[in-house]
Amino acid sequence: MPRNQEKLPRCPRCRMHLALCFCEALKTIPTQTRVSVLQHPNERYKVTNTGHLVPKLLKNGALHQLSKEGRLGYFPQLSAQEANYLLFPHPEATALNQLTEEHPQGVHLWVVDASWRQARRMVSRWPGFQSMPFASLSEIPKGRFRVRNYQGDQEGLCTLEAVAHSLAVLECQWVADSLLETLDTMVGRILQSRGVSEEL
Repeated sequence: MPRNQEKLPRCPRCRMHLALCFCEALKTIPTQTRVSVLQHPNERYKVTNTGHLVPKLLKNGALHQLSKEGRLGYFPQLSAQEANYLLFPHPEATALNQLTEEHPQGVHLWVVDASWRQARRMVSRWPGFQSMPFASLSEIPKGRFRVRNYQGDQEGLCTLEAVAHSLAVLECQWVADSLLETLDTMVGRILQSRGVSEEL
């Protein structure tokens, strides 16, 4: 991106430069599943972050921006009335399709929004994560978020992709397709801002 573009005003909702704003694609989708994103401090202001889009796309979505104090005990309070699960590829994780059978009334899915290295550290070190059982995708689809690199067991999946594929199991494919369509729009605008052809 040319340096002079960095000073151009950005849309406060989608974070893109105003000329590339894609807020028209942010349509709220109703779901039975609650989805809460736990965002690492380093992700808060990144233009390529997708976790911040979850509450803007899901009526039952929320974003919790964890601070450095998270290491000292801060964590959103969990409701004992809900079936809370942390989406993470843990060896003891329950497959998402099994959750639909065990909790027909729906679940509250918590999703870590961080790099793979940060996510592993958060889950292993931050208080609060140990209080939730794990859930994971049975199959990891190929990632389509071409503007950042992801490494690990769920390599290639950004936060919004992970949420979309999870809701394909817990809700329906239409919900997932709607989220992925918005992601594709975001990717296109980011590539356009970088002067890169979408066909690449």
